[in-house]
Amino acid sequence: MRKSAASFLAVCAALFLSACGPEINDETYDQIVAGLTVDQVNNLIGSEGEKEVAGGVQISAAGVMSTTNSEHLSEQVYVWKEAGLNKPQIVVKFKDGLMVSKSKNF
Repeated sequence: MRKSAASFLAVCAALFLSACGPEINDETYDQIVAGLTVDQVNNLIGSEGEKEVAGGVQISAAGVMSTTNSEHLSEQVYVWKEAGLNKPQIVVKFKDGLMVSKSKNF
C-alpha cells in the first residue's frame, strides 16, 4: 500500500512540475497579438521573458562618438525559451511597451 501511495505522489509531483514551465507552443504563440504588454505576454506564456540587451556605437555629423544601449530605446526585444540547447523559443518585439512583432523557432 505504501509503495502505490508513493508512486501516486511521485506522478502527481511530476505532473505539477511539468505544468509550471513556460508554454512555448503554437497555441500560445497564436495568442500573442499586437498591443499586448510584456506582463500580458509573461502571463500567457507562464514565465518571464528574458530581455535582450544590445548596444552599439554611433558617430554624429560633428564626429563625436557615443554608445547606445537598448535599455533606453523605445523598442525592446524579449525571448521566452525552454531550458536546454535547441529548444523552442518565442521572440517578441515591443515598442513603447506594446507588442509590435513576433517570431518563433520551433
